[in-house]
Amino acid sequence: MKTRFSLLFLFFILNLLLHAQDIKILSSSASSLVIEYRPDYSDTTYQIINGENYISLKIPGTFVENFFNKGETQRLVRELNIGVPSEFGNTIQILSSDFSILHGKYIINPEFQTDSISFRKNYNLLPTQQNNFQGEIVSFGDYGLIRSLPVQTIKVYPVVAEENQIRVYKRIVFSISFGRSPGETELITENFLEGAVINWDVAKRWGIKREVQLAKTTSTLAAGTWYRFEAPEEGIYRIDRAFLQNLGIDMNSIDPRTIKIFSTGGYNLPEDYTVTTNRVFQQIAISVVGEADGRFDSGDYILFYGRGPEFWEYNPSFRRIMREKNYYSKKNYYWLTFGGATGKRITEKQSLSQSGAFQQPFTFAYRSLDRDTINIGKSGREYFGDEFNQTTLSRTYLSTLNGLLPSTRINYKFRLVNASSANVPLRVDESNTQIYSSSMSGYGADKYSYGQDLEGNAFYSGSIQDERSNLKFTISSATPSTKVYLDYFELEYRRRFSAVNDNYLFFSRDTSAVIQYTILNFSNSSIQVYDISDYANIKVITNPSISGGQITFQAQETINKVSKYLAV
Repeated sequence: MKTRFSLLFLFFILNLLLHAQDIKILSSSASSLVIEYRPDYSDTTYQIINGENYISLKIPGTFVENFFNKGETQRLVRELNIGVPSEFGNTIQILSSDFSILHGKYIINPEFQTDSISFRKNYNLLPTQQNNFQGEIVSFGDYGLIRSLPVQTIKVYPVVAEENQIRVYKRIVFSISFGRSPGETELITENFLEGAVINWDVAKRWGIKREVQLAKTTSTLAAGTWYRFEAPEEGIYRIDRAFLQNLGIDMNSIDPRTIKIFSTGGYNLPEDYTVTTNRVFQQIAISVVGEADGRFDSGDYILFYGRGPEFWEYNPSFRRIMREKNYYSKKNYYWLTFGGATGKRITEKQSLSQSGAFQQPFTFAYRSLDRDTINIGKSGREYFGDEFNQTTLSRTYLSTLNGLLPSTRINYKFRLVNASSANVPLRVDESNTQIYSSSMSGYGADKYSYGQDLEGNAFYSGSIQDERSNLKFTISSATPSTKVYLDYFELEYRRRFSAVNDNYLFFSRDTSAVIQYTILNFSNSSIQVYDISDYANIKVITNPSISGGQITFQAQETINKVSKYLAV
């Protein structure tokens, strides 16, 4: 998939301040507004295009409304903002106008092309485009609110292109009759809004009166004493008495049965604050070993599931395992408190013992690289990592694929951004074998773009030495101005049920069945398996079969609800 990145510049232009001499208010009241517009023509240009005479005019305070529609006749528009009592019921009437006629065609929008040293304009009239103005010379534009002030944009078109002739208006007098306000209004007293509309003296009385409703909620953090700590990686964490003492907790005053830990799970909060979500700051299930006597002794400890701001989990909407990343924090914090009610504790999930259960042969496992070091657009939350340029044409990334099943397919997903105007060829290799090639589009002559992205997918089923991916990205035809950035890459592979360093993370099949799991290669028989599908309500598997460094258990799985487990 290719997407253009553009910087969106939001201009709030008060033309009445910059070119007030072209706008004159003849009368202003609560029922109507009469305006006289006298365009100030500063320059006229004649140009021969494809053997025909084209004319262009410069009028201060106007802009080309359809500038990005290449090949269309340019439409100059003068916009002014007026205060209105309501969005609806307003009407426009042309009272009088004076204009002159120019013979010829009005200029069309060019297509900008670039070469190594400059930009070039190409004028190509669209085959179906008529050189005629469509619409009224005065019309309504956008409506909106500035604080409580209803504002309506008025569009005035001083140049009207017709077949082989152009009407150039010297004077336009028009009136706007206002509709009625739909509700109660109030006087606006904020002085900074005075320059927002040209009829402020009347419009300031049309402020929308709103009842202030305070949504009062009590924060979880409002009561008690809280202690913050980080969980940098995904795993089962153990907190002992010494750790709590280092946090500054008086261990003689704590009842371990009331210990609670809270977290957001590392998720992004919704960017739309109106969206309801269960990804909130909430208490998570923990285990406090030795809490029954009401004291936190030297041999007591807390177990909880923690993770950083980046992790993998099943997404039921897309029906696949996906990487979650918190764009706004590089750390995921957990908050501990105690006192009051007893805390949430880890519950049990009984292992089944069904004969003939499906033996899952492998799990899908994942690796990724996503460095956030540079924001090439100097805006937004898009950050990128390693740079490719004329001196660094290639980079190689090594990823350990623990338990890789030999000669099975490895899937790759990656994203790069070409921050150059010209196209750049890209090649991707795994273990010296090409798995992908493409030409990354440049942003061309678009002055408001900072890059073109490329999302790619590839696969490899060849030999991998020492369970280590050797992924290489290479660009070619680089010039001094070439800049390509790696956003991320992801690897998905099939992994044997074999623990590494007494740790094994795995997913169930996306199916409805009783599945049996057997994990090998633990160093001892002190093995526990946790169902961590819901980070706040994890469960411990009880009654598994343990033999030496091997553990076996069964679980009922449900389609479109892939389970996630962690064996330690």
